[in-house]
Amino acid sequence: MNPRSCIFFFSLFVTVFFYGFSVAHASEETAGLVPPVSEGPIKGLPEGPLEPVPKFDPIQPTQKEYDCFVLINAARANPAAYGYGEYSPAPPLHWNAALLYIAWVHSKDMYEEDYFQHDSYNRVGDQLVFDRSWSDRVRSVYTHNTRISENIAWNSSGSAEAVVTSWMNSPPHRENIMNPEHTEGAIGAYGGNDKVYFTHDFGGRDISYNLSLDPDDVSLSPTQPNPGDTVRLSFIVWNNGVTDAFPVEVRVDKREGGGGWSAITGDLWLRNILEGGKGVSTYTDLDTSGYSRGTEVRVVIDPNGLFTETDESDNSAGIVLIPAGSTSRGDLTADGVVDGMDLFRFAAGWQTLDWTCNLDTGGYVNCQDLVLLLKEMD
Repeated sequence: MNPRSCIFFFSLFVTVFFYGFSVAHASEETAGLVPPVSEGPIKGLPEGPLEPVPKFDPIQPTQKEYDCFVLINAARANPAAYGYGEYSPAPPLHWNAALLYIAWVHSKDMYEEDYFQHDSYNRVGDQLVFDRSWSDRVRSVYTHNTRISENIAWNSSGSAEAVVTSWMNSPPHRENIMNPEHTEGAIGAYGGNDKVYFTHDFGGRDISYNLSLDPDDVSLSPTQPNPGDTVRLSFIVWNNGVTDAFPVEVRVDKREGGGGWSAITGDLWLRNILEGGKGVSTYTDLDTSGYSRGTEVRVVIDPNGLFTETDESDNSAGIVLIPAGSTSRGDLTADGVVDGMDLFRFAAGWQTLDWTCNLDTGGYVNCQDLVLLLKEMD
């Protein structure tokens, strides 16, 4: 055999070996789909809530569920990227806490009871016993009389990208994803190392956001802080609209001496879906080192305009962070007088080297500062 033949057969062997390895590796991923389901509004019943919304704990999507949702909205925005340019782009879906909850419940049930259907079943021995239809399950928490739909899938890798691609490559599943009548939804994922189930539930309510802050819900601890204190800023973010909001961003700004506002935190994220008609309490701790007396802070919700709201005039609320207090340097408690309370404050500050007790600004807290304080107490 001449050298060229040797090189050819060696190259062929390498190509076949690695191609075969690649195919075998890819074949390790297994997945499953069943036809999707969809149902229009219930005839003879009005639009809107059919019954009181059931109660469930605040819900935070997992990273896998969040990734799926982002990919679904990317597909709706640009179906041509998936090779389906015949579809017109659709508006993004909006998160819904009830649909996330019931989608997760169904994925968990399919995994634990070992079945793969839209309707719900219980396993009794080696038999599956019907529990309820998929539409009864969804409408038990999504109580609005609109179109509802559902896609389900499973794969062995738990890959969000793989499951969205499989849905987009299936014409009936793709129809559910691209349907502009679907305005909100969520994906619930549940599984183990061998298999992960995905349930995507859709709803069709009109979208309406109205996030707000009430100044009465903004508070400080301690209530009368001094420069250098660590202050807990607490507040309640309200969702007065009908559409659940996620992810909700919050930012804290400050200003000194009546000047302009500047951000003192990055964009903070509320962890859970903020349901329509509800509020969530949260807080952030602020280091006030270097702040002057009279410093104000304000809380701003949705600073980057992620949500189109019916009213954005109540998206911020402020409070005085460091009281102006007395012009006297010895008024360490900022109550307008220099008295024994300031002496106690000074004693504590001397022990901890609190620079706010450095009344003569001469370097360290020392006897000279104590003398100045005693003179102001006379």
